[in-house]
Amino acid sequence: MPQQFSPSLIEALDQRVLRYFLAVVRAGSVRGGAEALHVTPSAVSRQISILESTCGHVLLERLTRGVAPTEAGRVVAEFAQRQVQHAELLLDRLRTIDGVRQATIRLWCGDGLIGDLLLNGLPPVLKENPHIAIRLVSATTDGILEAVSEGVADIGLAYHTPEHPDVEAYRESQQPVVAIVSSCHRFVGEQSMRLKQFELEPAALHPRGHAVRELLGRVEAQQDFRLSTSFETVSHEAMRLFVRAGLGVTFAPAYVCENEYAQNSLAIVPLAEPVLNAANVQLLVKAGRKLPETVEALALSLARRMKAFAPTS
Repeated sequence: MPQQFSPSLIEALDQRVLRYFLAVVRAGSVRGGAEALHVTPSAVSRQISILESTCGHVLLERLTRGVAPTEAGRVVAEFAQRQVQHAELLLDRLRTIDGVRQATIRLWCGDGLIGDLLLNGLPPVLKENPHIAIRLVSATTDGILEAVSEGVADIGLAYHTPEHPDVEAYRESQQPVVAIVSSCHRFVGEQSMRLKQFELEPAALHPRGHAVRELLGRVEAQQDFRLSTSFETVSHEAMRLFVRAGLGVTFAPAYVCENEYAQNSLAIVPLAEPVLNAANVQLLVKAGRKLPETVEALALSLARRMKAFAPTS
C-alpha cells in the first residue's frame, strides 16, 4: 500500500537518484541507463530501489526486454525532468551574473537540414557568441521528437513532424516537397507537374517512415500508382549525387539542393499536389519550457538565418 505523502519526500529526492532514474527511463533499460551514466548497472539498480522505497511506489515495470515506467514512474520522471530544467536555468543565470556564459547546447537535426544549419545558421551565431558550444546529433523525425520531449535535446530541427503533446514549434515555415532533377532533364522549366508524371522515372527515395516518403505515399495511394524506386537512402547527399550522376530524380524540400541549384548543376520542378505543398520545416523546443538565455539566442538566430525558414515564393 502506498505510503502517505509527506513534505520530507521532496527532501529525500536528491539530484543523483533522480538523474539515475531519468537515465533508465530514457534508455528503456537499467543497463542502457548505466552506460549513459558511465556507472555499473548494480549502482543504478540500488538507486532505483532507494527511489521506489522513498516514494512508496513501484516506478518501473519489468518487461521481457528492458523496463518501462509505471503510472507513478511517469509522474516521477516528469518531476525529474523539471528539476533538470530548473538546474539548467539556474546555471545559465549564474554564468550570466559572473560574466562566464560558456554553454553546451544540444541540437538534434534531420539530415536534410544539416547543410543549411552549418552554412547559414551556425556561423554567424558562433562568431558572435564564442561561449556557445554545439553538440549536434543527426536523427530521424521520430528520434528528434523523442529527444526534445524528454529534454535530451534543447532544440530540434525537423521536417513535417506530427503533433506531440510535449513539443512545440518555436518557428515553422512552409517548405513544399519538389522534384529535384538534373539541369538537362526534360521537365526543367515546367511551372508545375503532377507526381504521377514521374511514375516511370528511376527515383532515389527515403525509406518508409521518413516524412517525405510518407507524403509521397499518400499521393501514390490517392492516385493509384507507384514511383519507381531505383535507390533508397536516408542520406540527402547520396540523393543529390544520384541525380547529378544522371541516374534519376529525387523528391525533397528545395533547401536540400539550394547550392547545386544556384550552380545550375541541379534543377527544381514544383509539384501540384496540395499535400506536398503544405509540408513545413520546424524548429522544435519542449512545450512549456522556459528556455535558458543561450538556447533562446540560438533558436532565434537559426530561425532568422537558416534558408529553410525563409518564406517560399
